[in-house]
Amino acid sequence: DKFSRHLVVRLPGRALAGNGVAGALVAKMGPALQEAGLVLLKAGEPPGGATAPLVDPAVYSRTRHFRMLWCCKGGKSASLQPSARFALAHQQQAQQQQQQAQQQQAPPLPSLPLPLQQLFLSSLICNVHPAAELLTLPPGFMQGVQSLRSVPGSFCLPDGAAAGSAGSAATSDAAVLLAGSLVHPD
Repeated sequence: DKFSRHLVVRLPGRALAGNGVAGALVAKMGPALQEAGLVLLKAGEPPGGATAPLVDPAVYSRTRHFRMLWCCKGGKSASLQPSARFALAHQQQAQQQQQQAQQQQAPPLPSLPLPLQQLFLSSLICNVHPAAELLTLPPGFMQGVQSLRSVPGSFCLPDGAAAGSAGSAATSDAAVLLAGSLVHPD
């Protein structure tokens, strides 16, 4: 059976401007992680055999739909489930605060598990505060990095394609990324 873990990393007050920016970061970090030996060893392979990157670059190579909590891929039956660590993080934090309050002889704080709706909303990568600073890439960030074009099945525009010529906002984002013209907002 295949196994994957989906991580949502929150940067307080900030968010990546889009999937293309995340993909560029993955592409930039990938070779260094592999060189450092931070890879997954594929089961059933001899020692020193096949490896896989910690982060699958194909996820960021085209506009893809991210799986949502409690949903499954088309034609499959395995739904994406929250890990106990994620689902109970709020409750664990409340317990720690309660212990601190007891040590300081303060009244105990309520300890409730995160409501299902809040758990679902906090698992969405697009659930970003409207005032969050959107992080983009500076010019030249991808200099010397292997192109996403080499990822099998990746979406990319031909060299010289204009950002607006692809016909949709999603493909437009990919064109801007591949053209290397993303900049920090002023």
